[in-house]
Amino acid sequence: MQQAQPEAFLVFEDQNLKIEMTSEGHSGQDHHIKAWFTNKNMQGLSAVNLQVAVQKYMTLKLQQISSSDVMPGPRTANQLLSISNQQEGAKPLALRIKVGYNCGGQPISEVKTINGLPNFL
Repeated sequence: MQQAQPEAFLVFEDQNLKIEMTSEGHSGQDHHIKAWFTNKNMQGLSAVNLQVAVQKYMTLKLQQISSSDVMPGPRTANQLLSISNQQEGAKPLALRIKVGYNCGGQPISEVKTINGLPNFL
């Protein structure tokens, strides 16, 4: 019997790369999140990097990406985040992300603010 995939929240998407986040568990003010990287291109992406910043009332622990070379296909790399929200219930999770990668030798970089993350994260 195949296990259902956890609900995912899309945080970034362009013509080459899609990043979704799923919950790895939540207890009190602590949120454990996995970022999944999907290469939508027919060629590999290199130097893939996700940087995350949080508000001052949160603390963040960001692990390294499982592979900075993301091959074509769904969810071929992942990265774990642990966020502690000291104002859980009063202020929602909000992130500022910077995504960078190389595609065909061309560097690509984008910054995005994500407000109102879903409750399941």
